[in-house]
Order: sequence, then structure tokens, then C-alpha cells
Amino acid sequence: ECHLRCLASVISDHSPLLLDCSPLPSAHRRFHFEEYWTRLAGFPEIVATSWHSVDDADPFRRFIRRMQDTARKLTSWSARSVGNVRDQLAISRELLLRFDAAQEQRALSLHEVWLRRLIKLSYLGLASLERTIARQRARIASLKDGDANTTLYHRQCTYRKHFDTRIGTDVPRDCTID
Repeated sequence: ECHLRCLASVISDHSPLLLDCSPLPSAHRRFHFEEYWTRLAGFPEIVATSWHSVDDADPFRRFIRRMQDTARKLTSWSARSVGNVRDQLAISRELLLRFDAAQEQRALSLHEVWLRRLIKLSYLGLASLERTIARQRARIASLKDGDANTTLYHRQCTYRKHFDTRIGTDVPRDCTID
């Protein structure tokens, strides 16, 4: 069963069409660490509290339980603080579509114009965040399994090499400095 819908005109004057064929719900996803989480407020506290909340005598079991607890709490924290970006984008598009439909019937009030503008700004910010997430995932996916460690190693080496270079004078090996 498929549905054809008219989407909101977010940026341009044209309204895109969406053909929805109701895909099957996806299976349970594995934990995936998002790089942008490190730049959000509250990230270090969540990691620290979840890491220190687990105590076990066996060091291997303690490590596994700490990783599982940290992953679970980070996922829940992300859902609370950021939410699902795709859902927020869909809600914004739906609201903009309703404002567009109302604008065709009548003139919008000042409050409605202000709210529509605010939703558009929010939509552009969410779209930027979605592009950042997609770019991060594409970068990770482009690394082959065997090359992931070597690429990371080479990136780290080039980064360190930048700081290890001496600027200025070279001291001969036989010279001692007191």
C-alpha cells in the first residue's frame, strides 16, 4: 500500500512529493557512538557516572558491564537531549506544510508568521545537524575493516609529527646542556 503526499516547501517555492510505500520496521540497532555527542553539554558527566556505577570483582566482567551500562545511558541521554533528528525534521516539515496551506486560504497573523519563521530556522539547524551525522557515518563507513586501525594510526602519527618537529635551533648530540 503506497501513499503520495505533498511535503512542505521549506526552502524553495516548490512543494516536493513523497511516495511512501510503508517499509517494514527495522530490527534492533546496535549501539553506535556519535562523534558530535562529545561537543554537547552533559556528555562527560553521563560517561563518568555510568562508568563508575558498575562494580564487580572480576575485571573482565566489570569492563563489559561498564561498557554496556555506558552505551545504554548514552543512548537514553541522546534520546532525551537531542532526540530523533529525523522525527524532528518530519514534524517541522508537517508544521510548515500546514502553515503553507493556511497561507493559501488566508493571511497569516503576526504570531503565525513569527512561528513559521522560527520553525524554518529550526529546520535549517536540524538539517545541518543531520548532514553532520551523515558525514560522520559516511567517513566511518568508507574505512575498510582492515584499514581502520592503520588509517587511525597514520592520522595520529601525522598529528603528532606536527608537534614533534623542532622549530629553531638544532643541538649537536655531543653537546650537554646544564
